[in-house]
Amino acid sequence: MEMDKVSFVEAVRSLAAKSGITIPEESRLMTKEQTEFENYYAICRFAGMHFFRNLTESDEGKEALQYFYKRGFSDETIRTFGLGYAMNSWDAFVTKAQAEGFKAEDITKVGLARSARDGSLYDYFRGRIMFPILSTQGRVIGFGARKIREDDTIAGKYINSPETPIYNKSAYCMDCFMQKILFDRKTMH
Repeated sequence: MEMDKVSFVEAVRSLAAKSGITIPEESRLMTKEQTEFENYYAICRFAGMHFFRNLTESDEGKEALQYFYKRGFSDETIRTFGLGYAMNSWDAFVTKAQAEGFKAEDITKVGLARSARDGSLYDYFRGRIMFPILSTQGRVIGFGARKIREDDTIAGKYINSPETPIYNKSAYCMDCFMQKILFDRKTMH
């Protein structure tokens, strides 16, 4: 629960669904924390769709799309894994997210924006191909990004989302490791 940033009820529902057990819906109000987390997940989901559309529908994204094709990625693979592209712009994502009603503070909390010295927001990911990071429930919780432009001044070939209220790198890596162990055990029998 803590590792996946889900409530007890969500954890029970997830386990029940995996086991084929139906749990009746209950009508209750979500706590403030649950509402905040749902908002963070919504921002990340929106970002994933935004980056995918940049890749597949924009002129600038065509260069990134060619990068994937040259490395053997098919359209199906790109779609299945939700790969995308962050525009090479100071605030294209921030502007779009705010136009959709997301608050600047929340966009920053999920690691998709940073504050400039003058207090304005700028996109954390710019001019890079994007790989969504998914929770064990399949929700977008962060992003990995790879440099593809020669004029990219950000240090490092790869950058990742920072720690956020819904993305704990240590817990995520441990969860992936444990899933691999479980998968290996299943395939060995």
